[in-house]
Amino acid sequence: MIKQNIIRFGQKIVSLMKKLIHAFWRCVLISWKFLMKNKRSAIVCLPIFLLLYYVIGSIVCEKIDKNTDFEVKQIDRGYMYVQAAADLIKREIDDHLFAPNLPFIFPVAVLDNMPSFQKGIIKQLQSTIHVSAAYTNDEFMKKADKLLSYPTNVWLFSKTKDFKIEPSSVAQYRKARRNLLKFNDEADYNKFLSDKVLAGIRQDLTDVQNLLEIRYVRINQKMRMMCFITRRDVYMPHMLF
Repeated sequence: MIKQNIIRFGQKIVSLMKKLIHAFWRCVLISWKFLMKNKRSAIVCLPIFLLLYYVIGSIVCEKIDKNTDFEVKQIDRGYMYVQAAADLIKREIDDHLFAPNLPFIFPVAVLDNMPSFQKGIIKQLQSTIHVSAAYTNDEFMKKADKLLSYPTNVWLFSKTKDFKIEPSSVAQYRKARRNLLKFNDEADYNKFLSDKVLAGIRQDLTDVQNLLEIRYVRINQKMRMMCFITRRDVYMPHMLF
């Protein structure tokens, strides 16, 4: 009985979709005939339509999520930074429209800030996962690192001259997210926090500390030079008299 109801419901959905598609193409055909009969109207209407399509479409679709209170799903097992990376990928490619890989037929193609923001999110996530993959030497993390390094601007065709059909950026990032979640599900803290890994972390922290100390010295020198120049500019006029 339940199976029959599901089948009937599916048939109704298919029938409704066919009617909607038929109505859509009928409207397109009527509009085309009207424009062919009134070519002057077509010349005027087409630029107006394109302007409204791109302007209104881009305004509606633009979403730069700068929420600093982004809530990461709480987990009982695994690493929170890995879960945060997976949640950010989901937010940018599923919850919001992923703009960097969409071609010119989409209104978001005229946007600049939103695609740049999303490219930056993916780039930073890839950098973090790349470091983790080097430390953990885990297969899931390595796969996620490779998938996140995939270009952000692939929609259907590759960007090379042969225009081969390639997996989209969104599809690759979804796979990367699944690998991150699998890594968390099978995370073994004792395995990843070995003496070798801890030694590598200590060395990296030491390198960062040394770099910061060098930067601090350089900034101090520049500040002293600026203070000297400022004092000279103040006292030089008095010295002339």
